[in-house]
Amino acid sequence: MRSFNIKNAKDIQNKTSFTKRANINGENIDKDTEKTKYYIMSGMKKLADKGLATYSSDGGSDSLTNDAETLLSAVGASIDTTMSKDLDLKSAATNQEAVQNPNIEDDFKNTKNEKVNALDKFKDTDDSFYNLDEKQRQHIQKKSSSLKKSSKPDKAIQKLAADMAINIEM
Repeated sequence: MRSFNIKNAKDIQNKTSFTKRANINGENIDKDTEKTKYYIMSGMKKLADKGLATYSSDGGSDSLTNDAETLLSAVGASIDTTMSKDLDLKSAATNQEAVQNPNIEDDFKNTKNEKVNALDKFKDTDDSFYNLDEKQRQHIQKKSSSLKKSSKPDKAIQKLAADMAINIEM
């Protein structure tokens, strides 16, 4: 039977403090006190390991928000901070045209989601299909720069990204 002494207590303390911390991208993050940062950075690590995102390189005070925006962008989400709180999407809809097509279903009660493997359809990742046209690239850069100039709700962006990062599975 092993006796308990001061050395054992320090070992136990070191082990528990080690499990409460994570080293992601060279940053030592406390999982308890910095949950939002931990979730964002662990999500970014999963995406970066697959080559889907890169960490923010500035390392400044906005780097967590930049990483949060990168994470959101990598999963196909974006935040438009120019909209007001009382936005009504129904009144903002511009396409009022109804398309009469018998192949379009409105009732999805009896449908089930199924995973479909697309590897047999899109084999070559270097295909020009995956490259953005120059006009699209310029539009995205213009929109991105205008969003950066507007005031960003950093905490809200970080919280949203952290909530989404929890569900990233690779």
